[in-house]
Amino acid sequence: MTITSFPDVSESGDSMALNTHGSQLALMTMTEGHKHMLRMYDLARLDERALFVMELKPFPEGSGDVTAASFSPDDIFIALGRSDDTVEVWDTRYMGPGVKPIFEFSHGPKKRSCPDSFGIASSMQWVQEQRTLGFGLVSGGDDGCVRLWDVRKACLGPQDAEVLAEVDLEVAAFSLGKIGSVGPELVVGDAGGHVHVYEWKREWDE
Repeated sequence: MTITSFPDVSESGDSMALNTHGSQLALMTMTEGHKHMLRMYDLARLDERALFVMELKPFPEGSGDVTAASFSPDDIFIALGRSDDTVEVWDTRYMGPGVKPIFEFSHGPKKRSCPDSFGIASSMQWVQEQRTLGFGLVSGGDDGCVRLWDVRKACLGPQDAEVLAEVDLEVAAFSLGKIGSVGPELVVGDAGGHVHVYEWKREWDE
């Protein structure tokens, strides 16, 4: 049964994310003119009109995709992964037209010369530091690295992120396990179809 729909959307969908309480939906779309839009909806009120609509930063090659989207565990931040191998972090309390992201993280150069670009893997994931309860963001990119970004401070480049794993090809997907659980804590799949298993020795948890 359909509870509500959004008649104001006619573009093709890129990505979407639901916050942890199920009260807000972020919907990313792309217009025929390759403009990327973000709409935020209030699902608690089942309002079919967007709270706001904003245009995202254009992609360098003229076209691209928002490959991933995820709210932080406290629903304050939302991270957008892009096919240009960057991650934008927004404060949901101040989003709207003309507003810029509070952080923009960029992975390093591509691992190989390939016409296709995966960009940020869709398995982008938030983690929480157990001692201070601060948030971090884990992303995988075309540089073959799974990186941990500390969103409590600005990062000037990939050198400011902790490399949790590095493979020979682009990161296609990864999965984090619970800290202290039985079994591996990080599994990475690369663009060549290989699966790599790692241990992760840091006091962060999902």
